[in-house]
Amino acid sequence: MSRKYPALALAALALVISQAASAQQSGGVHVTGDTTIDVSAKNVSTLASGTGNTAVTNIGAITEDTTGKTSVAVSAKNIENVVSGHGKKGCVSIASQGGC
Repeated sequence: MSRKYPALALAALALVISQAASAQQSGGVHVTGDTTIDVSAKNVSTLASGTGNTAVTNIGAITEDTTGKTSVAVSAKNIENVVSGHGKKGCVSIASQGGC
């Protein structure tokens, strides 16, 4: 990270992360009822290298349609999801409803 422009570098990184997250959520889910999600995550790394690889990490996520009362509380740290090679998929799902 540049010492001269650390705030600009952090803002650019946040933009890239938010675009990647929104791209993953195509289609969306339908959630009805009382929903509470309380998540604390530290030191989480998700990396896919190579051709045709996917790495997905969900922590306290709802990834499928849900009806009724839903309550998720999780604290996680030191999570790594690394995928390499060709045509591989890595999925880490912690306290999540639905799959990756």
